[in-house]
Amino acid sequence: MDDRMGRAARAVGFVLGLGLIGGVQAADHSTPLTEAAWAAIVDHAQPLAKRQQALAQVEANAGELGGMDLYMLGSIYHSGHHSGGLFAHPDLARAALYLGNAATRGSVPAMGKMAQVAFEQRNYREAMNWAQIYAHYVSDRGGHAQAERDFAVELIKRIQPRLGDDLEKILPDVQTYITAHDAQIQEGSIRDALYRSQQPKFDGARLEMPANSLSPQAAIADFMLVFKPDGSVADVLPIDIAPDEQGMVSMSRALTAARTSATNTHGPRYALMSTVLLSGRHRAK
Repeated sequence: MDDRMGRAARAVGFVLGLGLIGGVQAADHSTPLTEAAWAAIVDHAQPLAKRQQALAQVEANAGELGGMDLYMLGSIYHSGHHSGGLFAHPDLARAALYLGNAATRGSVPAMGKMAQVAFEQRNYREAMNWAQIYAHYVSDRGGHAQAERDFAVELIKRIQPRLGDDLEKILPDVQTYITAHDAQIQEGSIRDALYRSQQPKFDGARLEMPANSLSPQAAIADFMLVFKPDGSVADVLPIDIAPDEQGMVSMSRALTAARTSATNTHGPRYALMSTVLLSGRHRAK
């Protein structure tokens, strides 16, 4: 086997190791679940058995889900009990299954989380694969994505000491993966950005780690904000956050200050918030 074919085989093996759902080569034309459906699953005020049943129904149709919903599934399993107490502990295998497929279907945040999950599994080569893939896609996002680029740098700096001199061996595999899946990822990332852009815009909340518990490792945190008709926050539902309970409680409290525009319609409105929490250790140059 020549070197080019060897790289391709390794990259395919890297992807297949995640477990593929429903053939990732197919274009993603699915309709995302409503925010209300996800809110009902992670809302600890709802009966646990009912929420677990709803989650099981979503998983039963995982092959029909797009990148956004697969990202939500993977985030819930990565979080464990933080997602409304659905599970006692994180399930990293299931998190990797859904986040890996979400990434290939265009969810750029899922790429960053896959690097985290693989690192937590002590699969450092795969972690670096995903960190480099994430860095590639956030590098094209313009000035508004500086936090994401800083997060990519933090991921790479975190993983590098565990690899030694293996980085040069990884980069060709990363490029082969990007070449094989870029068209699908680009299409999916546009759909993901459109989905997020259609949610209520809000301000008035500053989200950061408490000063006395600054995370030693950067992470992506996800919350579902529930808004009243007058634009104030009715509830903040954590979905996935690392590393500790104190940070989750503090940030949830801060988000209650968020405001969006008032509306004459009855019933709640929802906004999914995904944000990068940086440790301050590294910055992109």
